[in-house]
Amino acid sequence: PDEASVSGRELPSRGNDGSGGDRLLRALGELSRRSKAAGVQSLDPSKLLAFFPNLSNGGQEDAFEFFGLLLEEIEKEGTRGKKLAELFSGQILHEFTCQKCAHRSVSKEPFNSLSFHLGGGGDMQTLLEREYGPAEVVEKACDKCKGNRFHSKTGKLEAC
Repeated sequence: PDEASVSGRELPSRGNDGSGGDRLLRALGELSRRSKAAGVQSLDPSKLLAFFPNLSNGGQEDAFEFFGLLLEEIEKEGTRGKKLAELFSGQILHEFTCQKCAHRSVSKEPFNSLSFHLGGGGDMQTLLEREYGPAEVVEKACDKCKGNRFHSKTGKLEAC
């Protein structure tokens, strides 16, 4: 089956007020149901362009960028959308230890996607620990001894 046999009636679209309501979630569900019913194994993302005005300029975005935008839009769609987006979100906890006074500070960096090097083999946990876990030395201001100091920096992934 081709895309035309999946299209049928129009998908729910973004409202005139610029908010998607839960229309994006319904559009994704409807597109998925139609595709399965027609035996189509891939979805045509162009059917969702109404929800992404920044993508309508004809520029080429990769799947990684589209996925990030998709999660941002889904998260705006109330409780159901936030819960769905949380499945793909988390935060990296960075712990800094001043090498002069040993003062520790923590910063949190939210994410909805992670990039890491696949080389070297190992399971997912090993790959993530190799990318985000090892200590490195960085220069930053110390809250306690009030100067730019070298700090040991470690990272840890945490679900939201």
